[in-house]
Amino acid sequence: MTTTYKAAKLPLDAEGTELARAQNVESTRVQDAINKAGGTKGSPRYVTATTFVSSTDSYVFADSTAGAIVLTLPLTTECLGSTFCFKLVAGANALTISRRGSADTLYDTSGASSTTLTVTTPRWLVAARRNRWEEI
Repeated sequence: MTTTYKAAKLPLDAEGTELARAQNVESTRVQDAINKAGGTKGSPRYVTATTFVSSTDSYVFADSTAGAIVLTLPLTTECLGSTFCFKLVAGANALTISRRGSADTLYDTSGASSTTLTVTTPRWLVAARRNRWEEI
């Protein structure tokens, strides 16, 4: 079943193009991923220090005012199909997302793989399949 989303009126820049066209497309991809994963799991979690992400988390908001924060993902095998949103809400220090399992790999939207992702804007990740985290 295909879900169709009604496009909202978007602001125009000086050349008359839609400023948020890419953001609208991205939010549609995110919503589709959330729907496929069965929705969100719980209330947002706020962190101020390095910690592990639980398979029951959904949104993790970080305040890095006191220092850099590393969030370690659960194993993909523990939360297959789950989506997570990570956002730096305050502080100038780094927020890094790290894999937990040595076999797990993170893939960003460009298709590049790594063992960590740096968060400067909200990042959405899905445990797409065994040993593979994908940014959506």
